[in-house]
Amino acid sequence: MVKLHLSSVVNGRIKAKALVIVNTTPMGMYPNNGVSAVELENFSNCKGVIDIIFNPAKTKLLLDAEKL
Repeated sequence: MVKLHLSSVVNGRIKAKALVIVNTTPMGMYPNNGVSAVELENFSNCKGVIDIIFNPAKTKLLLDAEKL
Protein backbone atom coordinates (compact mmCIF):
# COMPACT_ATOMS: atom_id res chain seq x y z
CA MET A 1 0.00 0.00 0.00
CA VAL A 2 1.30 3.44 -0.96
CA LYS A 3 0.26 6.46 1.04
CA LEU A 4 0.14 9.89 -0.55
CA HIS A 5 1.27 12.60 1.83
CA LEU A 6 0.07 16.02 0.81
CA SER A 7 2.65 18.66 1.61
CA SER A 8 0.82 21.91 0.96
CA VAL A 9 -1.75 23.78 -1.05
CA VAL A 10 -0.30 26.51 -3.28
CA ASN A 11 -2.64 28.87 -5.16
CA GLY A 12 -5.52 26.50 -4.46
CA ARG A 13 -3.66 23.52 -5.94
CA ILE A 14 -2.38 20.51 -4.07
CA LYS A 15 1.39 20.09 -4.07
CA ALA A 16 2.29 16.50 -3.31
CA LYS A 17 5.38 14.44 -2.52
CA ALA A 18 4.33 11.37 -4.55
CA LEU A 19 7.21 9.52 -6.20
CA VAL A 20 4.94 7.44 -8.45
CA ILE A 21 1.49 8.22 -9.78
CA VAL A 22 -0.81 5.34 -10.79
CA ASN A 23 -4.05 6.26 -12.52
CA THR A 24 -6.69 3.54 -12.22
CA THR A 25 -9.63 5.75 -13.20
CA PRO A 26 -11.24 5.83 -16.66
CA MET A 27 -10.12 9.47 -17.08
CA GLY A 28 -8.33 9.87 -20.40
CA MET A 29 -9.89 6.76 -21.90
CA TYR A 30 -11.63 6.93 -25.28
CA PRO A 31 -13.80 8.90 -26.05
CA ASN A 32 -12.48 11.35 -23.45
CA ASN A 33 -8.93 11.52 -24.82
CA GLY A 34 -7.07 14.66 -23.74
CA VAL A 35 -8.29 14.53 -20.14
CA SER A 36 -5.89 13.86 -17.28
CA ALA A 37 -6.61 12.88 -13.68
CA VAL A 38 -3.85 15.14 -12.33
CA GLU A 39 -1.61 18.03 -13.33
CA LEU A 40 1.91 16.62 -13.18
CA GLU A 41 3.52 20.01 -12.56
CA ASN A 42 2.08 19.76 -9.04
CA PHE A 43 4.21 16.65 -8.38
CA SER A 44 7.81 17.86 -8.54
CA ASN A 45 9.15 14.71 -6.81
CA CYS A 46 7.43 12.30 -9.23
CA LYS A 47 9.79 9.74 -10.79
CA GLY A 48 7.26 7.52 -12.59
CA VAL A 49 3.74 7.53 -14.03
CA ILE A 50 1.58 4.49 -14.78
CA ASP A 51 -1.81 4.71 -16.48
CA ILE A 52 -3.98 1.59 -16.42
CA ILE A 53 -5.83 2.57 -19.61
CA PHE A 54 -5.82 0.48 -22.79
CA ASN A 55 -7.40 2.89 -25.28
CA PRO A 56 -5.67 5.10 -26.30
CA ALA A 57 -2.24 3.51 -25.80
CA LYS A 58 -0.82 6.86 -24.63
CA THR A 59 -3.17 9.00 -22.57
CA LYS A 60 -2.72 12.71 -21.91
CA LEU A 61 -1.26 11.79 -18.52
CA LEU A 62 1.42 9.61 -20.15
CA LEU A 63 2.15 12.17 -22.86
CA ASP A 64 2.56 14.85 -20.16
CA ALA A 65 4.88 12.53 -18.23
CA GLU A 66 7.09 12.08 -21.30
CA LYS A 67 7.65 15.85 -21.39
CA LEU A 68 9.04 15.93 -17.84
